[in-house]
Amino acid sequence: MSSIRINKEELIELTGKQQTSAQVKWFKQHLNINIACDAKGPILNHAIYSELLKKQYGLIPEAPNAVKRPQVILRN
Repeated sequence: MSSIRINKEELIELTGKQQTSAQVKWFKQHLNINIACDAKGPILNHAIYSELLKKQYGLIPEAPNAVKRPQVILRN
């Protein structure tokens, strides 16, 4: 599968992070993806890029593996 490079400014705009390690954590937290890196930064493939576009346009939930806990109503 071929890789895609987006420039640093676009990557910072998408993730909100400047450091490569923080960007890697962002991909894991928001897309549940372990992304590969090299000296230039994260390496995206077409599947990851597709997920980024979906997230950017609001087509996937904020936290894909988040489980909502039941709300407990407390009495006074």
